[in-house]
Amino acid sequence: MRLWILIVMLCSLAKACSSESKSPEFDPNSTVRIKGQILAISGEPLANTGLELRNLRFFGYASIINPYVPFLNWSIIRSAFWYFPAYRKDFEEIKETPGYFISRAATDAEGYYNFRIKAGNLLRDENGGINIVLTNKGDDASESFMKHAFVVKQQDTELGAIRLCDLGPFSVLENSNDVTLNWVLPEDTVTQFVIKVADDETNGLLWASQVEGTVTSLVLPKTIFSAATHRIVIEAYYRVEDEINSMCLTPSQSLSLSAPVVSLGSDLLFAAEGIKFPITSLTNGSFNDKSYFEAFDVTELSLDLQRDVSFQAINFHNILGGSATLPLDVTISCSSNAEPDDFDQILARNQELTRFYSMELSEVTTCRMIKFVFSETIQQLQEVTLL
Repeated sequence: MRLWILIVMLCSLAKACSSESKSPEFDPNSTVRIKGQILAISGEPLANTGLELRNLRFFGYASIINPYVPFLNWSIIRSAFWYFPAYRKDFEEIKETPGYFISRAATDAEGYYNFRIKAGNLLRDENGGINIVLTNKGDDASESFMKHAFVVKQQDTELGAIRLCDLGPFSVLENSNDVTLNWVLPEDTVTQFVIKVADDETNGLLWASQVEGTVTSLVLPKTIFSAATHRIVIEAYYRVEDEINSMCLTPSQSLSLSAPVVSLGSDLLFAAEGIKFPITSLTNGSFNDKSYFEAFDVTELSLDLQRDVSFQAINFHNILGGSATLPLDVTISCSSNAEPDDFDQILARNQELTRFYSMELSEVTTCRMIKFVFSETIQQLQEVTLL
């Protein structure tokens, strides 16, 4: 069994994640009890299954489409998209960082669980709320994963029965320029779906897209796929009731491309003013690279293609600006091999970026040097691909 873990909650509703009303005060030496029942997809009790209970000090609204809202600290933000949601042995240190309290238990023969936690060990958010996330164990091939988020309102909390959802298998269709995913809506009302693509060998997160809960298909540009084989999962987010959210994750499926596309900027070097060494992590094709480009306090990057190269798409993988409230814009210009210092060709002006963003140019463009000027300091950028 592999433990699915998602360190940061991707919540579609800020209310449900920010704890509008705080939790009651408890005697630090008393015991807070959280109990309930887990049901399998069939509706039968999910017996003898490991559970994890996480208590987050910080909680907030995080959207792939618009992540620039008041949110957590940077260490937690990084964890949100750093790994594809599968258990990795080297992930333990991140999972155990300050700001979390983790307790483990298992369901009994009838699917019931009972957590007993010392009240003084529980962490509260800025509003005094005790935010709890309950997850089950699952593997990446056959079992559903659920995540149930709620705010503690009383010392003895009994949740209603939580049933693992079944989104069913989803279909993947490879076309010449894109990849189309199709899935079936579950019986429960979904607020949003999040589709994640990972490298099959390293499990590093390659791409994430967010769509409304009524959508049943997604078209992804083929240019974002860096290898022949990938893993894909779909996460479904539910609003159960006020201040309670639940999430279901499909077992991951393999995606094999018959004609993968390789970035034209692979293994080339980025440079930035004030940085004395070449930046290699943005083009090395490693999506679980712990030495990726972050927090260098720059607003401008340049890429030397070493020759004139023709391309039509630029992809930004996992990019964030330093501000928590403003969108990140970019202006992109380029120069030719004949005049590498003359950036007179504008490819995009004040283009607003989302966390994972694919920019299709209006026509094939030929450049030797590409300059990226951002509206604010780059806080995080995993990879830039050029196709």
